[in-house]
Amino acid sequence: MVIRHDVRKSRTVRGLMIAGLLAVAAASRSSADQFYWQGDNNDNWVNAGNWEQSPGSGDIPENPNDVVTFDYLADVTDVDLNGNTYDVGEMTAHSTDYYNFYHGTLRLNDTFSVLNHCNAHFASDLTIEQAVPDTWSIWDSDMVMDGPLTGTANILLDGNGNLTFNAINPYSGTLSISFMQVILGQDRSLQNCTVVNYTNPSRLDVTGVNAILGGLAGSGAWDIGTTTVSIGRINGNTTYTGDISGGGSIFKQGTGSLTLSGVLDNLDTIANTGGDLILSGGGEVLRILAQQGTTRVRTGTFNVNNAVNNAFFVSGTSTASIENGAAVTLSSAGSSNRVVLTNDATLSVADSGSTLVTPRLDIGPSGPGSAQVTVQSGGAMDAERIQVGDLASDNGAAGTLSVLVGGSVDAGATILYRRGSIDIPGGTLSTNTLADGDAETHLISISNANEIPALTVGASGGSSVVAALIQDSTAGPGTVRKIGPGTLELVNANTYSGNTHIDGGTVLANNSAGSATGSGGVFIRDGGTLGGSGSIAGTVIVYTGGSVAPGAPVGTLGVHNIAFNPATTLVVEIAGTNNSDALAALDVANLGGTLDLVQVNGFTASPGDSFVIVSAVRLIDSFDTVNFPDDQTWTIDYDYEAGTVTVGVCADADADGVCDANDVCPGADDNLDTDSDGLPDGCDSCAAGAASGDANGDGRVDGFDYGKFLGCMMYYRAGQPSGCECFDFNSDGYIDLRDFATFQVRFTGP
Repeated sequence: MVIRHDVRKSRTVRGLMIAGLLAVAAASRSSADQFYWQGDNNDNWVNAGNWEQSPGSGDIPENPNDVVTFDYLADVTDVDLNGNTYDVGEMTAHSTDYYNFYHGTLRLNDTFSVLNHCNAHFASDLTIEQAVPDTWSIWDSDMVMDGPLTGTANILLDGNGNLTFNAINPYSGTLSISFMQVILGQDRSLQNCTVVNYTNPSRLDVTGVNAILGGLAGSGAWDIGTTTVSIGRINGNTTYTGDISGGGSIFKQGTGSLTLSGVLDNLDTIANTGGDLILSGGGEVLRILAQQGTTRVRTGTFNVNNAVNNAFFVSGTSTASIENGAAVTLSSAGSSNRVVLTNDATLSVADSGSTLVTPRLDIGPSGPGSAQVTVQSGGAMDAERIQVGDLASDNGAAGTLSVLVGGSVDAGATILYRRGSIDIPGGTLSTNTLADGDAETHLISISNANEIPALTVGASGGSSVVAALIQDSTAGPGTVRKIGPGTLELVNANTYSGNTHIDGGTVLANNSAGSATGSGGVFIRDGGTLGGSGSIAGTVIVYTGGSVAPGAPVGTLGVHNIAFNPATTLVVEIAGTNNSDALAALDVANLGGTLDLVQVNGFTASPGDSFVIVSAVRLIDSFDTVNFPDDQTWTIDYDYEAGTVTVGVCADADADGVCDANDVCPGADDNLDTDSDGLPDGCDSCAAGAASGDANGDGRVDGFDYGKFLGCMMYYRAGQPSGCECFDFNSDGYIDLRDFATFQVRFTGP
């Protein structure tokens, strides 16, 4: 670059020199000459009389090695290239005058320097081509480029002044701004170059056009007004650290990476249409659109608030992530203020402190492909409603919500639609309600991490009917927990092998096959209730404050084993003579707590009505308290041999006008109460308390007594209730083989 000072020949000397030289034919040049525009004659570039040349004379600058200077000594400041193309090497302008270049093509093969308030206008019919990649240095000048700029130039701007681009410029390189104002009058003026901003605030003015920038780097607060700025067309990797504001939109283009680490304040849309877009400064935007490539929200807090359009929209094959402690919050205004994933799009919330808060999340509601949301490694999501799967009846979209190890999701409502599934291999999903949005069977796969239940339902008291198949995921057994006062109804034959914890509200097992609660145990705690008319494969343990209420509303609940601790409740509803709740155990029923009998649907039991309310292969113990439903004389019978518990209303068997103890066992000797239980001996286990072998006092030692005898041999030593003493023929306190020999003698047959 050549910077000329004010030491120049006088105008008279220059004129005489040139007049003499014009008489000599100019020889062909190959070396570089220095040319000074003086414009003594006119504005014609091709007129050698307008140029001062050193060394040599009589030529015009047209050699790629020529050095050309435009300064304040020119008589004419208009420069006409006459429609021709001229090559020069280095070009320098320093003048207080306003130079106007037009009509042709000027090819620069070296640097271009504009200094000292040199104002220049490059007309629309003039093309400047930087033929060889090099640097432009512009200080304290006003320049307007109406014509196109081509080639590769690294432009450095400093000082005061303006540089205005009004043409579609094919040129590439960098435009580095330090204080000078850059004004775009055409959206594609900088489409192939990278703008590097060093000023704060930024001096890049795009408020008049929707600008397309090849790239963006540097720093400084930048107000883009209400325009749309597209960045990244040349596929480079750049970082911009300044804040961006103004209400407009930023669209990421190309295959490269763009990092915006400043605050994005009050913008309309942040969109990624290709490459890697990294947002790490937070801010306030109306929409985030991830249409292609990878969009990563890495740090900062983003508030997204759009009541009209989808606020956070991930589509196509794009990937979006909230990571490294970033937070994205969507306000609750408007039904469209939601996160939506379509096609094969994916969204990940990962790392400690990373959060997504949204009123609504829709995963795969439309379009072909399978969308997926993954929460993991300390990431958390809070949504008022989560919809997973296709809303249409075609065979298009599918969706999956995955909560991996370290991830947690809280939802108000979770709904599964066509081809929608939930996978929780180590994370946690807590939802107030869980439902199926269509008739298809959906999969919910669960596995616990650190003994924390993978799936929790009912936190805010919601009620759910779940037809989905709940199974273990590939990571191992999974557990379901019910909390809150609502109801969780399970209607499928679920296969998960973890436990089911009922810590609040009601779980209804209403399956028609298999086990509603999988193969694990069911633990009912204070405030929790197990009900339904289905079946349960695992052991049921009822802890203090817990209850079991078979039926839905009236029916039989099947269990394998069940144990009632003290201060628990079994609620049995009686709706008709042959219509009452029942608890059926395939193995052991260990009784305790309170039996609460309730008559429903306007039914009142009559004397003589009886109801089998518990059945088991092995019946242990009895209820501590029984609450009968009215003031009639109710009875309860524990038949440990048959494994049943029967309740009923006493009948006036002896027709004495009153229902009393003597009516309980008709035909018994009312005067004999051998075991002092307040009932005649006909209701005792052994008639008259004698070792007769006639356990029911019917006068025969028959098949009933045989079954009773076998039961007494098994349990008598274990302190079973009285009623076996009639088989202790030798009065030694044991029912053993010696008593069996005597019993066989007295046995009369079936």
